[in-house]
Order: sequence, then structure tokens, then C-alpha cells
Amino acid sequence: MNATARTARQILRTRRSENRALKSESTAARVQRLGFGAVALEQVHAVPERVAVDLVAEYSTRQVRDALELIGEGAILPVRRISFVSISSDGGDVYVTTPHTCTCPAGEHGRTCYHTAAARLLVAC
Repeated sequence: MNATARTARQILRTRRSENRALKSESTAARVQRLGFGAVALEQVHAVPERVAVDLVAEYSTRQVRDALELIGEGAILPVRRISFVSISSDGGDVYVTTPHTCTCPAGEHGRTCYHTAAARLLVAC
């Protein structure tokens, strides 16, 4: 076996052991290592297709994009099973959000907002 083949085998063995370690890692450990936003975003990408279709039917493309950004930045945090705290886009305000209601200005006027879209995605995970 030449040196290149040995190096390739070593790399493969290392990656396999790293993958095993990642698979055995608990969700709490992943949150601590990566942050809530990164782990939540991974879970959101695994949301069933029916949830995604319903979301796109009710929210604009921009709202869905902003909801994913909100989740990815860790700017929406769970308080209870279906209750979240969302941080405004400028970071100046905090809103209480559920999958159907939000205390942001749009939510208080009965309009849909990206905070509720993010909450729906997180609840569906």
C-alpha cells in the first residue's frame, strides 16, 4: 500500500469515528456546542413537507425567509412547549410568540408575522 492510500484510509477512519461521536451526542450537548439557533435550524430542515406547504400558503416568501433567519440566529427561544420569546429584527424589542399569536405590532393588529411562522416551524420539529 502506498503512502497516498494509507493517508486516505486514515482520513476515512477519522471521519467515521467523528461521525459516530456526532451521532451519539445528545441534543443538549449539540445546543451547548453549536448554539440553539444552529441546532433548531437543522431540525427545521427536517420538518415534514405538509408543514412547509401549509406555511408557504399562509406566509409570504419573505416572511418564511425571515423566520428561518430568526431561527438560525437564535433570536427565538422556547419558554414552554408552544410559547417562545422572539427578539425584534433591530434587537430593541422582545415579543411573546406562539404559533398563532405574537405581541409584535403586526401580530397585535391581527396580521401574520414571521415570528409566528418561526414558532410554527419550531413546534413542528
